Amino acid sequence: LLANSADDLINRALATADARNQDQPLNAIRSLLPDPTAYYQPGALAATGLSLPQFLLLKVAPFPAAYEALAAAHASKGDTESAL
Repeated sequence: LLANSADDLINRALATADARNQDQPLNAIRSLLPDPTAYYQPGALAATGLSLPQFLLLKVAPFPAAYEALAAAHASKGDTESAL
């Protein structure tokens, strides 16, 4: 399962491109949207101070890969309770 809806997948792609400072894909996707203001706005991730997986889970949608990334980050810090 990539996303619960097409809008969630678009927002994920936009946030990911922004997090990686990939302006070309970010602008290409936004140029195809009927109303770009209804989707992720560039810089929104940086403004929150969250990591990409945190941002996706809190502001976009519940993506299994984002949960996995958060669990792995906690586990790598030795925090097994949070990783669960």
